[in-house]
Amino acid sequence: MVPPAAPVDDVFSDVGAGADCVYRWQVPGDHAQGTHWYHPRSHGLLGGSLRMRPGQRRARNLGTLGVDAYFDLAADGVLLREINREGHVLIQPRLPSSVFLPPGSRSTVVAVAPPRGGCHAVRMLDVDTGRRATPIPTCSGPRW
Repeated sequence: MVPPAAPVDDVFSDVGAGADCVYRWQVPGDHAQGTHWYHPRSHGLLGGSLRMRPGQRRARNLGTLGVDAYFDLAADGVLLREINREGHVLIQPRLPSSVFLPPGSRSTVVAVAPPRGGCHAVRMLDVDTGRRATPIPTCSGPRW
């Protein structure tokens, strides 16, 4: 468990776009194995860019916690490998062109950079949620 103390769990801390922040904590030897995720508390920030070196791999835990929010995430020019869905490791990774997340869902995705590397746009694709759902906000956010 991450202790609820600064700087690790400081809800008033703000790391600006392009800035770095290093978090350090101890993981107990008897800590449960499995996929665990971190929620950075930046609500409504979507999109941005993914800067990667040639062939680099980056794992990201994604989730939509709203009751009526649907997200479909894509990263231009990057191979996506979904390795975990709803806390269950996938025996055979999925290779989606985008990762669709209905309300209350989680996914772990590994982004694999192309041989040339570079900066790749991370986009939210349009999702028809019907007329009663909450609209998806459009804004730029931090690097993914």
